[in-house]
Order: sequence, then C-alpha cells, then structure tokens
Amino acid sequence: CVSGPCLNGGTCIGGGNFYTCICKDGWEGPTCAQDVDDCNPHPCYNGGQCVDGVNWFRCECAHGFAGPDCRINIDECQSSPCSYGATCVDEINGYRCLCPMGRAGPRCQEFIGVGKACDRSGVQATHGDRWEDGCNSCQCMNGNIRCTKVHCGHQPCLLQSDSGESRHPLCPLGQECVEHHFLSCLRPPCSHLGICAPREGLQPIDTRCLPNNGYLDDNCAHVTLVFDSDSVPEGTTAEGVCSELTYLPITRTLAKDHTLSILCDQSPSSQNAVKVAMSYEQNTFVDGRAQIQDVVRSIIDVLSKPHNSTLLLALKEVRVDTQDPGPQVGYLIPLLCVLFVVLWISCFIICVWWFRRRRKARQREDTQMEESINNQRGTLLSTRTPRKDNTDPLQENKNLLYPLDRVGDGAEREEEEEEGDEESDRGLVLHKCSSLAFTKGDAVYTIPTTAQSQPNRTHYSSKDNRCKNNVNERLGEHMKDHYV
Repeated sequence: CVSGPCLNGGTCIGGGNFYTCICKDGWEGPTCAQDVDDCNPHPCYNGGQCVDGVNWFRCECAHGFAGPDCRINIDECQSSPCSYGATCVDEINGYRCLCPMGRAGPRCQEFIGVGKACDRSGVQATHGDRWEDGCNSCQCMNGNIRCTKVHCGHQPCLLQSDSGESRHPLCPLGQECVEHHFLSCLRPPCSHLGICAPREGLQPIDTRCLPNNGYLDDNCAHVTLVFDSDSVPEGTTAEGVCSELTYLPITRTLAKDHTLSILCDQSPSSQNAVKVAMSYEQNTFVDGRAQIQDVVRSIIDVLSKPHNSTLLLALKEVRVDTQDPGPQVGYLIPLLCVLFVVLWISCFIICVWWFRRRRKARQREDTQMEESINNQRGTLLSTRTPRKDNTDPLQENKNLLYPLDRVGDGAEREEEEEEGDEESDRGLVLHKCSSLAFTKGDAVYTIPTTAQSQPNRTHYSSKDNRCKNNVNERLGEHMKDHYV
C-alpha cells in the first residue's frame, strides 16, 4: 500500500504481497476507479430519464409527472381550467372538460346552443359530447358525428394463454384479438401477441405507399426509426410502434379533414429499425405534398421531446428518406422534348422572318434601280438636241417629212426657200434632188443622202421633173471632162 494504489478515496489494506481496496460509496473495482451506475436498474418511472452521478442519480420526468422517481401524476385540474360549471377530468399531461349542454371547446368557452343528439352505436350522445373511437376522437355536433380521420391500422393485443386467461381487453368495440403470423418482432417474446381485427375479417389497405416497397411520391413519405435494443421493452413489435404514432394527439390534429395513413414494418437492413410510411389517402386530397411534409415535421418534433411512452423513449435516431431521383428522369425527357420543339419553332420563325425581310429588301432595290434608270432615261431625252450636220437619221427623217396639208407648188417653193436659207446659214450649198455633184477637175465629190420615200400626192405637175432635166443637162456639159 506504500504506492497508494486505491483511487477516489479508497482505503488500502495490505498483507504481504497483496492489498485490498475498500471503496467509498459510488465507486467500485480493484482500485476503486469505476463509477457505480446508480441508474441501474431504471429507478425512474413513467418514462422519466435517469441522470447518473457519483453515488447519486436524478430523474428528469416526462410532462405530466413529478417526484424523485416521477411517480406523481400532476393534477392539471388544480387550477380549475374548465368554465361555466364544467367538470374537469385529470389526464396525463392534460385535462378534459365535461361541458354542460350548449357549451363546447377545450374549456367549454364556446357557446354552441342546444342541438340535436347523436346516436352512438345505440348510445345517445348529446350535442357537444366528445369521446374516443380507437385512435380517433369524435364529437356530436347537432345530430352529426364528426371524427378525426386517422387510419388506426392493426392494434396489437394479448392472445388467450394456455392457462385459460381471458384476452386483454385492448381492442376497440366491435373488434377482437386474433392471431397474426407475420408480426415484426423487435424484441422477443412476441408469440403471445395478436392484432385487433373486425369480426368480419381484415380488410386490405388500398395504397401504394407501403414501408418497404421503395415507392415515393409527392403524397408519400418514409421515415426510419432506429431504437436502442437494450431499452426497448420485451414483446415490442413494429405494429406496436405504429400504434404509438397513431395515438399521438398531434396525429389527430393533422387528420381533421383528410384521411391520414401510417403503416409500419421492420426494416430489412436492421433488426432494431422500423420503416414508417405516411400518406394521405388518394381521391380525398389532391395536393398533399406540403401537407405530408407538415405531418413528418410535426411527428418528428414530438418524438424529439420527452414524453411518457417507454417505447418511444428508447428511440435513438430518426431518418427521413428522400425521394429517389430515378423517377424524375421521366420528367426530364418530356422537358427536353418540349425545349427542342420550342427551339425548332423559334428557328423556323426566325428563318421565315429573315427570308421575308430579304425579299422585301430585294424588291426595294429593284424598285430603286428601275426608278434610277427611268430618271436617267428621262434626263437624256430631255437634254438631247438635234445634230447640226444632219447625220442623225432620225433628225433627217424629221426634216424630210412633209406635212400632209401642204400640197401644191406654192408649198414646195416655200420648202425650197426654207431649205436654201438653212443651207446658206450653215455655209453649205447643196444641190437639190441630186446625190452627185461634179466639178471641173480631177476630183469627184459626193454627198451621201438617205433615200426617202416621197409623200403621197394626189396630183403631179410638170415641175416634178425639173430635177431630172437639170441633172441630164449637167451631165451632158461635163461628160467630156469627167468619167467614172
């Protein structure tokens, strides 16, 4: 003991080559190094959580309980919450008010008047009465029964044993406990358990949202609950987990208008995990995506808080399964097809617009070119003057044409005089009616003229042959001097 082997205030007793440590309260082991687990075996009741210390423990009680070991049920009726003479009934972490006739509400604060009574399976219920029907809550409202819409599923129950014990009266009215060969047992033994079923037999569930089929859509959510195998009570089944979820008050609140289905099965990947499928029934709720997300969020929020259920206190982890991206491929292909069609139509419209614009531009260019050509042609015609040398055939034709109304000798003389005046002005003397002019000498001069058809005349005189006579005379005079 000289080396002080005993820890945490332990007393060492030596004898020869051996020693023994006498530990203080709360410590154990050969050298008093191990802390005694004061929370073993589970000193806290009603779902309280035990906190271990050195030679002490503390119980953190669930809502509605108090005391060192959480055995005391808090009486919520001490504050007299019910009004108008209603009777308060204490419950675990809550209360219930039995309202007088004409009153309703959690504290009987609502005046509903005197209404008709309801027939509840042969029992008359007055207007405003509330009662439990399995996992749902019902109320009589002026002769009509209004209940929440939670699919309770198959509630577990105790089968009759060989010793002749009667079945545990856990099944609702009108149901009985029957044997089920496919119970998912989380912690054995489970052979003494059955499920509550109607006397006419089990009805199949018409839904695609099942725990282990991998189906996910906008109205189907999957949650995986992982439990601590050492803390799970014996005889726990997956159906028992589902029953705990359907009896939560928040579940009833979420199923006031539409039927909510919660189905459970043991996970194939782990024996301590339970797959939970949550969905609203089809044909009763079209847009359930946002609502089913609210259900998952609300239930997970409740499970994360302390409560008085021993089974749910053994919950260690909650996982939310996300939607498989595989089905989204079915939406990708139509989307790409739509985009391709829109792109093709856009290209077609752009091409048509471009060709039309091109055609209009060509039409404008052709019109401008034609106008330019016409303008140039008009300018040339307006600025063109007759040539003075009479070499232009058109101008010659104009000069040689005779007016039709000028017929006779007087008109011819006038024309000859006018032509003579013009020739004298130009400095040229031309011999009329002759295409050849001869001079004395060796040179021969010719003046080409264009043959013109004479205008049609009705009468001819002897003067018409004057040009012929003159030519013959001159040829005779100069015949001696010239030859061709």
